[in-house]
Amino acid sequence: MANVFAITTVTDKLKAEAGNATTVFTVTNTTSRPLRGVARIKALGGTQAAWIKIEGETERDFPAGGTHQFSVSFNKPQPATGQHPAESYPFRFDAVSSRNPDEEYTEGPVVTIEIPEQKIEEKKSFPWWILIVVGILLVIGAVAAILVFRNGGDKPLPPTPTPTATPTLTPTPSPTPEKVKVPAVNGKTFAEAEKEIAQRGLKAEKVVVNAPDKEADKVFRQSPEAESSVELGNIVKLSVPDICDKDVGQCVWLGRYLLHNKGEAEGNGWSIKPEIKPEGHFLFGPYFSLQEYGRGKYRAFWEIKVEDNSKDVNVVTIDVFTLHPTPKSYAIQNIKANQFVYPNAYQEFTLDFVVTDPSLKYEFRVAYWGSVKVTVGKVGFQKM
Repeated sequence: MANVFAITTVTDKLKAEAGNATTVFTVTNTTSRPLRGVARIKALGGTQAAWIKIEGETERDFPAGGTHQFSVSFNKPQPATGQHPAESYPFRFDAVSSRNPDEEYTEGPVVTIEIPEQKIEEKKSFPWWILIVVGILLVIGAVAAILVFRNGGDKPLPPTPTPTATPTLTPTPSPTPEKVKVPAVNGKTFAEAEKEIAQRGLKAEKVVVNAPDKEADKVFRQSPEAESSVELGNIVKLSVPDICDKDVGQCVWLGRYLLHNKGEAEGNGWSIKPEIKPEGHFLFGPYFSLQEYGRGKYRAFWEIKVEDNSKDVNVVTIDVFTLHPTPKSYAIQNIKANQFVYPNAYQEFTLDFVVTDPSLKYEFRVAYWGSVKVTVGKVGFQKM
């Protein structure tokens, strides 16, 4: 077996509250020649292959040292009513060469989907026996009324009038429930989407999914889908990404969704070229409080790639920083072009730092030296 690909992912454990989760795998061609690679899912243990899906094309062209990201979704059907214990479902992400899959392939990391213990209540049916009792009481009341209002017991009844023809009444049909079309809200903030859905007479329900590859607070999936016809008052579920996995103490931001000073988007990353001269750091933020994670040792990480790794020159400086109440750098490192193993392939760099005041607003910055083209793919932290 020839390991022609390098496969990484953000975390090896994902929490799926309602049986749904999303994660991202980064696949890099480690050879010096172009390859056409195929992504595959290997279901392990009690995991069923039908529950896991690779979004988008599974077969892609990789240039020498090139990288692709694959988004993988996990959707397990809702179990029956009752008490259900916590469950774990592992799977593996592999990549193979389409020309020589038996010899050139890589077994990727194993990711475990964790579904917590849950109790699903049975929906109670309407008590139809109440209607039967009411009907019997109405019949008894009607009979009693006839007996009370008869004319004088044994007295002869008045002559019965000659019946006249009763006109036939056409039954009024039940009104057809009014239907509306679901608006397209993918890419909008939840507040914007909720307002637009309410204007159609529908209700929005937020579904938070651990998906660091998606833009924070932006809807990336809706159910029912856009333009579907539904009845007024129906619920539209909107999936919104959670960039943090609090169970493992980790948050990840894609380069294009951080704050920038010059540069341009390149896929999910943020790039800058030598002809561009930013003032200060070209990528910074997100001014994130670590209050929920507490004091202790942390590790910040950056995924960065350079167009040319042949030069012995500084390309970027990374650091962990707080601005208020006083400016302070907790860790800093200069990175040279020849520290990258491959050109145009993301490589991870880390800085360890200690947090004594988690209430401060932390940022993970990148300064640019202007020597070669640089792209920052991801930035994040992990509590140690």
